[in-house]
Amino acid sequence: MESAENNLRRLDKGKYEIDVKGYSCPYPEVIARRSLEEMNSGEILVLKTDNKPSSERVPAALKEEGHESQGVEQKGEALWEIKIRKK
Repeated sequence: MESAENNLRRLDKGKYEIDVKGYSCPYPEVIARRSLEEMNSGEILVLKTDNKPSSERVPAALKEEGHESQGVEQKGEALWEIKIRKK
């Protein structure tokens, strides 16, 4: 499987996206943390996942680190977008 970590994509000024479809926990959380390290404070990370447990665990884990959850939106039968604002 190709590494998702190199797929951080800028959507707009201050907003980035990473696609972690096909990965199960703990990988989406680890990839999100590494992606946030590359971003500036206040910027938004949109994480796309097809793993329901990740849609619940990732926001909770990153909130514990001080980041702010901007919500989780189900985009399809098995697709969720998690939005996180970097602290």
